[in-house]
Amino acid sequence: MHKEQGEAERPTLGGKDDFVRRSTFSRTLTFSPETYHRAVVQPLEGLQRTFTEIGNRIDPDAQYTNALIDQYQKHSEGNEGDLPLQTGFARKAKFWKIILILTVVAAFMGLVAAGFMNATQEVPKQYVTCNFHDDKHCGDWYTGKKYWIGITGGAGLLVGLIRYFSSYPKSLPGLFKDIHDFHVHPTWAPLTFLISMISLCGGATLGPEQGLGNVGGGLCTYLTEVLDPGWFDDDDYKSLLVLGGMTAPLGALFQAPLLGTLMIHELGEPPK
Repeated sequence: MHKEQGEAERPTLGGKDDFVRRSTFSRTLTFSPETYHRAVVQPLEGLQRTFTEIGNRIDPDAQYTNALIDQYQKHSEGNEGDLPLQTGFARKAKFWKIILILTVVAAFMGLVAAGFMNATQEVPKQYVTCNFHDDKHCGDWYTGKKYWIGITGGAGLLVGLIRYFSSYPKSLPGLFKDIHDFHVHPTWAPLTFLISMISLCGGATLGPEQGLGNVGGGLCTYLTEVLDPGWFDDDDYKSLLVLGGMTAPLGALFQAPLLGTLMIHELGEPPK
């Protein structure tokens, strides 16, 4: 049956009569590209930037990697498949200079730390005659010797005299701050080492890590300040040298010296 003249044809899709014109509601939900970009794309990009900033604050390595990628994207011309890489650290002469210095320092500090630990362990055995492991009454009340008072008091007097005549400061940064700052004052490092050893030999209850860390870190801080600046024109290498100097003597605290390296790495956040 032919359509009557004047009758509007129904819209079709692909030659089919079952196409239905979009409703007013569906046309209302159709956004322009500008509206879509403003309402969807921009908020998502802002959220991405926020998470990126949070990640960079938590992980400095991520910030460094993102900076490399951004630099590459700005300056790459037709080399989109290449990834910018820095020159390997082992190919720089400066790296091997640092390794040479640390090798000598670590060997020397290992001997110093071994002497420190042996002295602080063996000297008290000369006046504490009982064995804490075998004698359960060792260390009980009223079982000590009268001359112990003279030994501990004499050690304290000797420490006081050293502090007085050397104008030793009333307070110095602790080990954790020294590690965090990558700096140990070289003037007071030998005295800190000596005072710690005397105190431990005299029976004081303190940890040996302050004296050991100071003597190694102080030596390397001194080296970075007096050697040719051309060797240490990079602050990161200065920091690594100081941390390396602290690592060597602290290895004497543990049965496995590698634990000293892990301890410094965990506390110090090395720059490289």
